[in-house]
Amino acid sequence: MNRRRAEPVLRTPSPPTSTSRRLIPATILLSLSAIAAAAAVATWVVAPEPSLSSYSLAIAAEFGGEDLVVVGSTNLPEGARVDLYAWSDIEPLSEALTWSGLVDVAHGSFGVRIPTASWPNGLVHVTASFSVDGAVGQPLDVAGQVGLHGEGLVGSMVLVDEYGVRYLTAKADAIKR
Repeated sequence: MNRRRAEPVLRTPSPPTSTSRRLIPATILLSLSAIAAAAAVATWVVAPEPSLSSYSLAIAAEFGGEDLVVVGSTNLPEGARVDLYAWSDIEPLSEALTWSGLVDVAHGSFGVRIPTASWPNGLVHVTASFSVDGAVGQPLDVAGQVGLHGEGLVGSMVLVDEYGVRYLTAKADAIKR
């Protein structure tokens, strides 16, 4: 029996077509983009698990001279930013009769004096709110404790908006005389 030894077959690759030359760099570019996107997402996914403490927020408002004094108490994390909004009950509502600002929680409380000398006498409303999503940027350690989307906010005072974002709110009124 005569056995032939198999000779290796050398095939010369055909030259790449113009389409295949474009696809290889595009495939590499897409792969690198996917890796970069995954790395960017990974930095947000590493956030610590939110605590499941029951959170609360309360405010009081009264006039001290020409200023509206707003004080609040909360068990939100230290450094949490609370959004305050005050407005006069006088119609039509104008920007001159509103005030908004951010206050930071320190040792479970916060407060502000709002100048209202130019506001007319009458009822004044104040709303305080806390949310992780939205225009108010929370410090990362606060977001880490309550969740990047407020998922750690629990308790009887916690509300959920139409997008599923959890938030706290409190209201108070004062009469300017």
